[in-house]
Amino acid sequence: MRRNREAPDIKKDSTNYEPATIGDMIDGNHGITAHCRTCGHWNELDPAKLSLHPERSIPSLEGAFTCSMCKGRDTCAMPDYGRRRWYRGDYGLGFKSNLPNKQ
Repeated sequence: MRRNREAPDIKKDSTNYEPATIGDMIDGNHGITAHCRTCGHWNELDPAKLSLHPERSIPSLEGAFTCSMCKGRDTCAMPDYGRRRWYRGDYGLGFKSNLPNKQ
């Protein structure tokens, strides 16, 4: 027999959050994933190696990359909180950033 449970009283969170920035990803030792909306290709990027201002937000990177598969510009970027980067940029699964080191 199934019990009839009432839904818990969930209050709406009215907190406004700022979008994550490249600097936030560097400080938190997280990566950025760039996705191509045209062909579905994706690549993990090391935010420390991007030649972009650290205060630039991740949502503002839409269209900032060119897909290496189809050469399309319909791209978006998302924070990659799922895995921690190793100290040399190795993501632990054989993925490495293809961007040159900025020096």
